[in-house]
Amino acid sequence: MGHGVRAALITAMMRAMIETHATEAPDPGRLLTQLNSEFTGILRQTGTLVFVTVLYCVINVREGIARFSRAGHPPPLKRAEVPAKCRRSSWARIPPDLR
Repeated sequence: MGHGVRAALITAMMRAMIETHATEAPDPGRLLTQLNSEFTGILRQTGTLVFVTVLYCVINVREGIARFSRAGHPPPLKRAEVPAKCRRSSWARIPPDLR
């Protein structure tokens, strides 16, 4: 997004909207859909074209799973221990040693 006052203001707006929609927070896709709708409505009034990229992740340490949704980011990579390769992943699982 960049640096400076404009980027800081947009970041602050996004953080406030995330806190406002805490009930949707456990469902990353639902949260990003709500944020997109609200953020688009706010910025439409300014007549300024702005893009925000985000990856929102909810980690359940007890179950060892992570749910995420993304907007404007490529899929995350999953690293395999042997052989040491990375591949695109549409899901994530928390390694046992991090639980």
